[in-house]
Amino acid sequence: MAESPRELTQNPLKKIWVPYNNGCPVQHSAQRRVCMTNCPTVIVMVGLPARGKTYISKKLTRYLNWIGVPTKVFNVGQYRRDLVKSFSSFEFFLPNNEEGQKIRK
Repeated sequence: MAESPRELTQNPLKKIWVPYNNGCPVQHSAQRRVCMTNCPTVIVMVGLPARGKTYISKKLTRYLNWIGVPTKVFNVGQYRRDLVKSFSSFEFFLPNNEEGQKIRK
């Protein structure tokens, strides 16, 4: 069977070029699969300071939002600082700080 000619038409909502065959959009094999976006996924970035964790996190968030996966970014350090105002310095992590140990547990 000979395939009928395909043409590219721009989808005005998504601003992408979509292949059309006989007036109907042709779905790519990746579009036919079921996306498992209902399951929550946690991506944790750890590492030394100034190594690009925040940069990669923002880029990944932007991409996932762009493809339709709702995302949120949490900075645990900032969350801790906002939650425990009395320990905003390094003393919070000292091993002899019993109150800090109770809060961390």
